[in-house]
Amino acid sequence: MREFDWNLEQQIQKHAGKQTDRFSETLSLFVSLHSRDEADEEEAEFLLRQLRELPARDLTRRSGVLLVAAAEKGLIPCLAYLLKQGKDWPQQTVEEAAVEAAKYEQSDAVLFLLKNTDGWDGKLFQKLLSVAEKDHNTDLYDELEYFKKEHLGKNWHINSDYQITRKEEDDDYYEYIKTVFNFAACYVRTIIRDTDLETQHVSERDFRDFQSDGEITIAYDKLKKFSSNPPEYRGKDTGQNIRRIHKRETGRGL
Repeated sequence: MREFDWNLEQQIQKHAGKQTDRFSETLSLFVSLHSRDEADEEEAEFLLRQLRELPARDLTRRSGVLLVAAAEKGLIPCLAYLLKQGKDWPQQTVEEAAVEAAKYEQSDAVLFLLKNTDGWDGKLFQKLLSVAEKDHNTDLYDELEYFKKEHLGKNWHINSDYQITRKEEDDDYYEYIKTVFNFAACYVRTIIRDTDLETQHVSERDFRDFQSDGEITIAYDKLKKFSSNPPEYRGKDTGQNIRRIHKRETGRGL
């Protein structure tokens, strides 16, 4: 059993002051639960009813401490209600809730927050991985990696903070086509591996040379969700100077 949550208790005392109100009473109930396993179904339902009786303005009160507390305890129904009712949660509060859930080994709460909020980015994701690795929480680490794989899509792979690759395979015509988006140098490299001739065709194009940046934007959106420090991207017509498009073909066996 974990030690009593003194930090959260101090927050309650600070926010409640000398008076007792419904908000502080509800928060006190969260403190009494050290983990989700210690809250039976009846207790969890009672806690959810308490939240529903609070006015909407109280749900996000005091920097969203109720959301953080629900995440720490892994109470998914409470998290769902809070996110639905408080539609304008500060991103900082959501991220704090996710990190606290990770520290308390509440994997379901971490993934629920990632799946049901949009404002998080690679910095938060990498921090969650670091927490899982530091605490030797292999289950959470593996679940986060699986979530990343599913979110990216099966053909996508992040190479670094500035580069992401899409690989397509087709045994009938070619072994594969790789499209490498480099957001540090602002170009796209295409690599085509020919199955029959065993040759490899390579071409590069600057972002500026594309008529539309739709494909580039999709790649960048995927990159920034999981990379801690991606380069800034402000559209295909900004960034590095124009370079000459060039192609090359490597010989058989390379």
